[in-house]
Amino acid sequence: MSRPVIITDYSCTPRICGALPEELWPVEDERPVVLSIPVSIPGSDAHERWVKTFQDAHGGEFLKPFIEQHHVDPTGPIGLIGFSAGGWGIGQIIKNSGDADAVGMLYVVDGMHGGWKSAQPSYAERAKGETWKAAKVGQHWIDFASSAARGERMMVASYSKILPPTYPGTRETALALAADVGAFPTAIDIGMPVWEQNGIGSLFLLGVNPPNHPSDGPEAHIFQANQVQEAVWRSLFEAWTRGYNLTATSMAIQGGVV
Repeated sequence: MSRPVIITDYSCTPRICGALPEELWPVEDERPVVLSIPVSIPGSDAHERWVKTFQDAHGGEFLKPFIEQHHVDPTGPIGLIGFSAGGWGIGQIIKNSGDADAVGMLYVVDGMHGGWKSAQPSYAERAKGETWKAAKVGQHWIDFASSAARGERMMVASYSKILPPTYPGTRETALALAADVGAFPTAIDIGMPVWEQNGIGSLFLLGVNPPNHPSDGPEAHIFQANQVQEAVWRSLFEAWTRGYNLTATSMAIQGGVV
């Protein structure tokens, strides 16, 4: 069996997101290979543009040529992690249907954003927490989330209450996505302090907050990256690489989308 390949964005380095704990995979031939997208320039457009340029140079594909470029077998299970602006690069990868079909696990860490359906709501309106209804989610996110909702793959998106000045925040986007795919309030422990979550099938949308800090400040953003080691390496990717069936549906709480 080919080794799983996990592709992260540059900002999710071991220093920030934690190194893969080798004790979980003592047999090297079974241990996931971790590759990083080499974009160190801040800003969403830089990540998205780099991935698109690579795709354009390789017939629209990203994953197979990128993995082969690192002399790794591209036929094994593939997972993606994108933190912050890196989420835009991960989103660009799954815009290609062939690349999206090859991904078995996706974790976007406080970095999934959409646009507005019409005029942008005022900051005062957004601060009330209901303007997710005005957010429009990209079709590539909806398609991937829908397949996760059917249990065909796993998708996790963690979010905060941070409100960017011109586009929907990660909570606004995640709750809009929950409504698009029929997710509902759930309860699953993946080793992070979660204050709100929705899910269905193998789709998990998680509001993550650092203890004793508001979830609308920079502390919440960096805290989520620092939680990746425990939440992803030790819970989600261990389950994914070993074929465990993590589902939100079996852990549902009564009620609708918040």
